[in-house]
Amino acid sequence: MRTPECLGAKPPRMSVTDAPANLAKGTMGAIMGPATYIAGIQMCMSLKHVNPVKIRYSPALALASVKAWNMPPEKYHKRPLDLRNPMDAKFNGRVRMDNATCIAAMVNYGVKKVEMTPAEIARELARPKRC
Repeated sequence: MRTPECLGAKPPRMSVTDAPANLAKGTMGAIMGPATYIAGIQMCMSLKHVNPVKIRYSPALALASVKAWNMPPEKYHKRPLDLRNPMDAKFNGRVRMDNATCIAAMVNYGVKKVEMTPAEIARELARPKRC
């Protein structure tokens, strides 16, 4: 994931399990993750701000080589996608609700919610791409 680098950050490489201790010690200035993760690792004491940026999240990825995909007859190609899309919609909708609940809990704990204005978003989108 290069999103932080593309935004101009220099994120340290570490295990996700090492992030809470480093954030608490101050060796990290920020953390990026779903609100359910941030609330779950109980980092509200170490955080001052939360910015609910919408970054695409995919819970699972299924890969198949073209050779493997083309092995069954064409009539079987549509079914996996038909099964996956409704599950994606249901899962993503629930994740959004859970994240909103966790953000509200963080704000109630004293973390300040900050969001980019439409002008700031437009300005960021207009900047030359770093990646």
